[in-house]
Amino acid sequence: MKNSLFIIGFYLLSGFSCILGQVEEQSDSVKMQIFISFLQEHFDDIHDVTMYYHHQNADLNGLIVLNMDWQDGRLVEAVAVENKAGNDQLVNDLITVLKTWEIDNLGPLQTQLPLRVKIVGKDDPEFLHTGIITGEIIDAAGSPLSGAKISFKGEASVPDARTNRKGIFVRTLIPPGKYDVYLTVQDSESVMIKSVDLSAGKHERINYILQ
Repeated sequence: MKNSLFIIGFYLLSGFSCILGQVEEQSDSVKMQIFISFLQEHFDDIHDVTMYYHHQNADLNGLIVLNMDWQDGRLVEAVAVENKAGNDQLVNDLITVLKTWEIDNLGPLQTQLPLRVKIVGKDDPEFLHTGIITGEIIDAAGSPLSGAKISFKGEASVPDARTNRKGIFVRTLIPPGKYDVYLTVQDSESVMIKSVDLSAGKHERINYILQ
């Protein structure tokens, strides 16, 4: 994801088993190709969950490994065998999202899914010397406002951000200073939603209801 706000690297471990009994049995490699293709196409589902949790806690970081059992293209069971991120609710929400998936032509599959959760810029040498602004934007009806532009006007040039499908935005590696944060919805006029005095290492959270 070129525009991803987070680096959530995923890789699939090789230790999985093929379940016999189908009339036309798929090979392990075919199953994994189907699963990986679907995962890549729908990775925003996972990304949206982690964005929400990074809005709450920018320090959330670590490897999560799920043991999964897929039957007829649906996830019937998933267990976290490793959770170095240390947030059980995040794991539960990830599993909930995976259980909404319906993967066509996927035969029975037992495998592991490792997900490394890390906010973008965490490995940058300047990370500790800069700040973070995250936010959740909802409309007057209480629905998430997706696709809205978030801009930052202040002492340094900061790239715009966009809210995701859950109304969440994240911008990291912001130089310390004073910034006015603006919200723009489609072609409407920009609205200033908050003034922020950002210091090194600070995480500023914004929760805004658009009236």
